[in-house]
Amino acid sequence: MRDYLPEDSNIVRFQRRFELEPYEEPEGLDADVEVRRFVFPTLTTPLDRLPRRTVLQRAVVDHLKAGRHWYWRRGRFPI
Repeated sequence: MRDYLPEDSNIVRFQRRFELEPYEEPEGLDADVEVRRFVFPTLTTPLDRLPRRTVLQRAVVDHLKAGRHWYWRRGRFPI
């Protein structure tokens, strides 16, 4: 998300608080679908027809249209 959202966005500030664990491919989980489900109310609308009202919506659509993928990551929040 840091590639798309402003540094002062809540999502980016939240991400910066975590130490990422090594990436492991999750079994049975499609991160592209999960990100899309989180941001949009439908999974059946083609990318070209999804709303682009927010920076987050534009980021998700642009990322997927560019042929890129989202990844499910785990991290730790240092206390």
